[in-house]
Amino acid sequence: MNDNFDFWIKWENVTLRDSRESPIFSGVEWLWRPGEQWAALGGNASGKRYFAEALTRRVPPLHGQIHLNLPQVPECMEIPALANRRPVMHISPEVHRRILTSESSFYQSRWHSGLGEGSLTADAFISRQWVEEINPFEIGHRGVEPEVFEEKRRQFLDWMRLKPELLSRKLLHLSNGEQRKLILVNALLHSPRLLVLDEPFGGLDVQTRQVLHHLLNQLMQLGMPVFTLLARPDELLEPVTHLLLLDEGRVVAKGSKEDMLAHPLARRLSREWASLSTSRLPANITSSEPAANEEEPLVELEKVSFHIGERVILDQIDWKIYPGENWLLLGPNGAGKTSLLSLIQGDHPLAYSLSIRVMGEHYNSTRSLWQIRQKMGWLSPELHLHYPSGWTCRQVIASGFFHSAGLHTAANPAQQERVEEWIERWKLSSIADDDFGNVSLGDQRMILLARAVVNRPRLLILDEICQGLDIFYRSRILESVDEAIVLTKATLIFVTHYAKEIPRCINRIMELNEGRVLKNK
Repeated sequence: MNDNFDFWIKWENVTLRDSRESPIFSGVEWLWRPGEQWAALGGNASGKRYFAEALTRRVPPLHGQIHLNLPQVPECMEIPALANRRPVMHISPEVHRRILTSESSFYQSRWHSGLGEGSLTADAFISRQWVEEINPFEIGHRGVEPEVFEEKRRQFLDWMRLKPELLSRKLLHLSNGEQRKLILVNALLHSPRLLVLDEPFGGLDVQTRQVLHHLLNQLMQLGMPVFTLLARPDELLEPVTHLLLLDEGRVVAKGSKEDMLAHPLARRLSREWASLSTSRLPANITSSEPAANEEEPLVELEKVSFHIGERVILDQIDWKIYPGENWLLLGPNGAGKTSLLSLIQGDHPLAYSLSIRVMGEHYNSTRSLWQIRQKMGWLSPELHLHYPSGWTCRQVIASGFFHSAGLHTAANPAQQERVEEWIERWKLSSIADDDFGNVSLGDQRMILLARAVVNRPRLLILDEICQGLDIFYRSRILESVDEAIVLTKATLIFVTHYAKEIPRCINRIMELNEGRVLKNK
């Protein structure tokens, strides 16, 4: 590696602009010297998304200049003669959104195989043809030798603990965590000289977070620049030597990690995370059936199984959910959680043929689907990724009455009044008339949670709704979930990979692994 550079990254009097064309990060001076490893700490409203995108040239500076003088790729990652080599690869929730929405026009499309006939397989997404952008009609060979590329691909898949059988599946059919791991493999296959990772651990189970943590530590120790942007101080990687502290579109401070962790902003973030107990898992979980089971179950699954090819997705699932029960659904990435929820919600076509009753009804027609949906609310990473901009936050909340992505039917006066009640209760009036796409990630999640509960559902399904949130919004979301359960008397199914982000109302647990029930109590 060539270390004869005076700098790896230099910002000279840089000012950026946000999606409203307003200036942010005014007059930033920043120097990343050889041998340093930088990270940025900032909340969901800090503007770190724009800071990261400036490094990839996706957000050009409004003023000033950004210089990149990056070192060579570590030998273990080098792919000789690679065409379409990209010096900087950026992975973030927004990049994930762009990839996913380019493959599907609506969030349920992952379950409709006929609509995905032309969609990418995992194998194609990390193929030499895709990475090098090779025209299938091109005559002759250019770029890396296929055998060399394939060897590196196997290496990177092994690094991320991705099994070879996953490659035959559609990109759309992978779990949220599996997609994120595959996007990182794709990034590594471009043989980048700088990795920019915005909230890299979001949506990953405990084991995968440990794997990624080890991998990034190894790359940084080999001298590769890896710039992580985080909301959680406890996710900082050990080789990080320097920190930028970001808040409300400003670089509040920058310097050595030791000095920056003593800064009031970093100390506040660390103190708030530490103030959460090691686990929020309530002590009132019981293996005995509660008295409410004398009522009809809201959800009833009997011997529910299905597979894709030879891969078992769900295997003999029996599950009854009664009014008053609030379930925590656990399991690693790819365990079958999202598939199970898609059946309960009626998103998956197999919901019409398997033994599933929701609110006392079978899914047997479009009419039955609509009747069941009227009593249900939900929020998931897929819904958030696919929810379009161009609607005000008030309209997004109102769309919960119609279970639509966008408000295509006017809300009646009673519905409008209900929308205003949630806006007032959760103090959302300052953003109610803003474009949904222009508010922060945390505010978007609060708006989508209000959308999920606005129709006072009997069943509320919340899948990884704290993913990528800072401590402020994570606490706000969890408190709001507990409040919504009290106000609506809904029964809850809640999915998370973090013990610190469990609502206090939880009183039952279901745990899956490889499509099978490990725990049900």
